[in-house]
Amino acid sequence: MGAAKKMSRTASARQALARRWAGREGHWREVITRQQASGQSVAGYCAAAGIGLASFYTWRRRLGLGARQGSAPDSGFIEIGVAAGSGSTGVSLATRAGTVGLARDFDPAVLRGLLTVLREVGG
Repeated sequence: MGAAKKMSRTASARQALARRWAGREGHWREVITRQQASGQSVAGYCAAAGIGLASFYTWRRRLGLGARQGSAPDSGFIEIGVAAGSGSTGVSLATRAGTVGLARDFDPAVLRGLLTVLREVGG
């Protein structure tokens, strides 16, 4: 086989690989965007969609599409701070589902129950 024909085959193979990569990249960008918009954890979304968790994380890393800014990865919690002049001595728990304020002397059993409900509804 001549050198020109061999180079032509190599170029064709590279072009086919580039097309395949572009198709996969587009697919995974869409999957990752849908997961982020869903409000579900990565594990929950992947389980429901029949997607391998390792594949999801590999493509998210490969495409540079990390977790949403301002939140802990896949926790469902958002970053909070102390409001100036709030004077509160209790605790506030903020999730995508909303914010819950707890008095300083709250009942831990009530908090456990609340967290269980929030987990069940995906909050």
